Amino acid sequence: MKIINYINKFFLLMAIIIGSYFVVNGFNNISIIPVVLFTIGLGILILASLLLLLFGVEILENKLVVVVSALIPFSISLGLVYQFFNCYFYYYLMFLIIGLISIIYTRYTSGKLASTISVAFFHGIAGLIIFFMPFYLFIKMGTINFLYISIAAFFIGIGGILLIFVKAGKKFIPAELVYSLLPLILLILSVFFGLGLSK
Repeated sequence: MKIINYINKFFLLMAIIIGSYFVVNGFNNISIIPVVLFTIGLGILILASLLLLLFGVEILENKLVVVVSALIPFSISLGLVYQFFNCYFYYYLMFLIIGLISIIYTRYTSGKLASTISVAFFHGIAGLIIFFMPFYLFIKMGTINFLYISIAAFFIGIGGILLIFVKAGKKFIPAELVYSLLPLILLILSVFFGLGLSK
């Protein structure tokens, strides 16, 4: 069992506390559908932190964890599309449904390469939307909260890329280094997604 050190346990605990605060505090001045979607995204982020804290990095080997984790970028990006580009909501929803089915299918029936490609593609699209859409809104409207979301998207992208390399068996990035960075990345996500989505 890979032991999580005390510093990373502290990061995970803070990610849980901060994420829970923003979920309980709610999201202001937005309609109910984005509220539900943002709550799902942050809620799964909290759950991921809790599972890592309780069970260590071995939990990442569970096939279900990969599937459920896809709901973090999927739900947050879908909430942003609904709130700011509503005319594309149903098209993007269908795309994400196809993506989720693809991730589930390849994860349980196909080899590692097919699963990795599916996760990388659909996570990548969702991540790009979370990064570029708020950044565009920040440039257009000057609201700092949008920039916080883009910062979170940058780090979720970094974390996703690192995990994809590990799952693909790439040796140039030590798995232990990636696993040691995850708690800090989860804390950063909780802080910046919470700040960006809560106003």
